[in-house]
Amino acid sequence: MNTKTPELLEDPDYLINKIRAFMEDCRKLLEEGNEVSVVGLDDQVKELCDVLNAMPVREGDKFEPKLQTLIDELDALGNALMAQRDAIRAELAGLNQQQKAATAYQKAATHHPLKPEDGNGE
Repeated sequence: MNTKTPELLEDPDYLINKIRAFMEDCRKLLEEGNEVSVVGLDDQVKELCDVLNAMPVREGDKFEPKLQTLIDELDALGNALMAQRDAIRAELAGLNQQQKAATAYQKAATHHPLKPEDGNGE
């Protein structure tokens, strides 16, 4: 249930700040090495776009500098998320190589057992 007043939900400044706060939380989590979920971010951006689209053009134009900053911050968050994804892929690839090596050693030991001594002392 949304407990914000309708006036706040139609205020682009409020919505921009809400998105920026969400992204700041995401950035902090990334910096701490945590995984981040951006579920809901697209809904917040859509909500902002709907409010701006309903405004007269001249009124909406006042938000252009804030929107450009928001776009830059969204791009930066996207880049940070991609960097995290790439780091996780590299880590998984390393683990995968270790698993392949361990499996190969296991197979080699299984298929090429040492010959037991024949007991003749030879």
